Amino acid sequence: MRHCRLLLLIIAAAAMSSCGRQSHRLGVVHYYPSFLWKDACTKPVEKTLDFDFSEDARNDPKSFAEFQFVDNAGRPVSTDTLQVSVDGQPLKDNILRVGNDITSVKVTFTFAPDAETRDYQGTLKLIRHDLDRIDSQPLTAGQQVDVMPWSLRYERSMNPLAKGVLWTFITIIAALLLWFLLLKRLRFPTFRGVHKMTITDPYFSTKSFQGRHKIVLCATPPAHEQSTLSRWFKGEVVYEVNPIWETPLEITPDGKTARVSSRPGYLILPADGMSSATKWTAGGEYIIEITDKHIKAKIQVI
Repeated sequence: MRHCRLLLLIIAAAAMSSCGRQSHRLGVVHYYPSFLWKDACTKPVEKTLDFDFSEDARNDPKSFAEFQFVDNAGRPVSTDTLQVSVDGQPLKDNILRVGNDITSVKVTFTFAPDAETRDYQGTLKLIRHDLDRIDSQPLTAGQQVDVMPWSLRYERSMNPLAKGVLWTFITIIAALLLWFLLLKRLRFPTFRGVHKMTITDPYFSTKSFQGRHKIVLCATPPAHEQSTLSRWFKGEVVYEVNPIWETPLEITPDGKTARVSSRPGYLILPADGMSSATKWTAGGEYIIEITDKHIKAKIQVI
């Protein structure tokens, strides 16, 4: 008797199909599209089909079997959606022809990139043959038989390079938000509560506190201008340049006041001269005495 037994060697456990029949879960086909220099990639599912022809079938040169992958409604699965290949060669109409000299074939499953992401189910159907029996089922001439239920899943994912770029972008944005909304205010605060300072003697000059991180009184301008990035990430530093400020004197934020750094050669007093005043508040008048030059600079803060 010309007989063929079909075995599917799979690792995945069998699952139940929507029709209630035991369906061989073949696996998941993964795909991601191209991005920049990272090409698109499909990770196919590979399985091995073993065929065991009886001695009568092996001795009959006409014995053969043709199988087609069909869906649960019995319709052939279009190669525009699912392509089945054997030993790297795509099968026309997903039809697998097996001669009596074939003992096993390696079957590869791939989906079209634009296929719908979901589970696909169907059966491997015997559509043409010259056999008397398939597995334990008798056959008549021209009889078509559903041999093996199958199921596959198709999943599309993001290109790994695109995913890396996206997460890098998200990380940078999160870090910038954290810096500008919180850390910058803690590490490089700007002036609050005071708006500007006016030097009225021995010369006249006005400098605004608003939006600034620091004001420096110095005799010469800095060798290098503050960069745009430094202004963005730290805050603007303003220089008040005049020959009387031989030793640089820094004014920095301190809550709602302006703190003047203590330097040798300077004595910082309120206008009444009664006590030291290194913290300036709005509405105050102050004197910076340059002791070695006997110069008193008068400053109003508003």
